[in-house]
Amino acid sequence: MGLLGVAAALRLLPLGTQSLWYDEVFTFNASAGSLPRLYSILIEDGQHPPLHYLLTWVMVRFGDSEVLLRLPSALLGIASLLGLHALTCRLANARAALIATALATCSSFHLLYSHEARNWMLLLALTVLGSQLLLEAAMRPRWW
Repeated sequence: MGLLGVAAALRLLPLGTQSLWYDEVFTFNASAGSLPRLYSILIEDGQHPPLHYLLTWVMVRFGDSEVLLRLPSALLGIASLLGLHALTCRLANARAALIATALATCSSFHLLYSHEARNWMLLLALTVLGSQLLLEAAMRPRWW
């Protein structure tokens, strides 16, 4: 639990310390309007996956601060660490899981992308979840 507290502190405390950059402003502008407007922006843009924008659309309903805009990424970063720990426990052992989670907790890339209002942490969290589901399916004798 101590590692989870460190991970949460490293991801949540600095959320409002930096101003938004160009892509984060795009995320805010797309998410600040109505849901049909968000849909039309994403259809017109054609290259951004919609789930992260839906999450930020919900968060922007509570206010327009940098913290709220970046909060989904920070929470998904924490969730990805929990998923990494569970996956590594399943693949190796508890010690390896603790080491892997500690390294990811302090990873500069993981921290950077946990502080950005972009879809990278959602992608990582879904990848870890998908890996766990695939492993679970492969371990069952007749999973199909």
